[in-house]
Amino acid sequence: MVLAQEIKKEIFREYDIRGNVVEGELTPEIIERIAFVYGCFLQEKQITRAVLGYDNRPCSEDFAAAAVQGLSMAGIAIFHVGLTTTPAVYFSQYLLRCPGAMMITASHNPSDWSGLKLAKGYSATLEPDDIKYIYALLQRSIGKKTIFQGQVKYVNTREAYLSEIIKRVGNVGKEKAPLRVVIDCGNGGTGLFAWELFQQLGHQVFQLNCDPDMSYPHYFPNPSLAEARKRLREMIIHPYIKADIGLSFDGDGDRLGVIDGEGNDVWSDKVLMVLAKDMLEKYRGGKIIFDVKCTSALPEYIT
Repeated sequence: MVLAQEIKKEIFREYDIRGNVVEGELTPEIIERIAFVYGCFLQEKQITRAVLGYDNRPCSEDFAAAAVQGLSMAGIAIFHVGLTTTPAVYFSQYLLRCPGAMMITASHNPSDWSGLKLAKGYSATLEPDDIKYIYALLQRSIGKKTIFQGQVKYVNTREAYLSEIIKRVGNVGKEKAPLRVVIDCGNGGTGLFAWELFQQLGHQVFQLNCDPDMSYPHYFPNPSLAEARKRLREMIIHPYIKADIGLSFDGDGDRLGVIDGEGNDVWSDKVLMVLAKDMLEKYRGGKIIFDVKCTSALPEYIT
C-alpha cells in the first residue's frame, strides 16, 4: 500500500475526502489505503457491513475496485451497488442493513476530481472529528492485513429505491394533473434514476442528457453552471415542449436545480420554503436545517 506520508492532508475536508486525480492527490493506491483505514475505523465501532457505490467519472470504477481491496482487508463485508447516486447509497444502507457506507464521488466538482463520502451509521455521515481521526489512523501506519477478508456481494438496489420513492410520493391520480417535466442529468449517474422516476410517477418527461457518459460531451453535471441552466431553460420554454418545470441534477444526485415554466430560476431557499411548508404541516414544531448562504427570507418564512 501507499505510504501515509504520500497522502496530502488537504484532501481531508470537514465532512468528506476530496482531491484532484490529475494532480495525483487521489490514486487507486491512495483510495485502497484510505478504504482500509476507514474499515478499521468501522471495526472499532463494531460495524462490519458497508455499502459501496460510485459515480460515473472516468476514475470511479478503478477507485471502486481499490476500495473493495481496502475494505475487504479490514474485514468489512461489502455490498457493492455499482454506479449509483449518493441518496441511493444511503437508502441501500437501510435496505441491506449496513451501518457503513462509502460513496466514491466528488459531487459537483469537475471530472478530474474524485473523493469519498463515508458513513458511520444510518443517516450518519462522518463529522469533522471523525475525518481528523481517519487521518490520524493513517499517520499511525496501521497496515497489517486482517486474518480474514470481508466478502463482496454485488447487489442492484435501483428498483427498490425507485419503488420506495413512488410509494412515499404517490402516482398522479384523478385529483392531480400530470406535469410536463424536463429532466437534465448532465450525463451523470442520476440519469439511471431521475427521468424514469418522474415517468413512473405519471408525469410527461422530456429527457436532456440522461444517458450516463463519463466524457460529459455537453457540460459537467452541476446545476449551478450557467451553461447547463441556459440549455435547460431553452428546452422548457420551447414552443413544442412548454414544460411546467425543469429539474437538473449533479453527478451523484444530491444537488438540485429548479427552473419554472416561464424559464425563471427558482433558487434553493425558495425550494426549501416549499419543502419546509410541506414537512411542518406533517410534523408541527419540527426543525428545518438549511445552509447559511440562504437569504433571511427563509427563516422568516419557516417561523
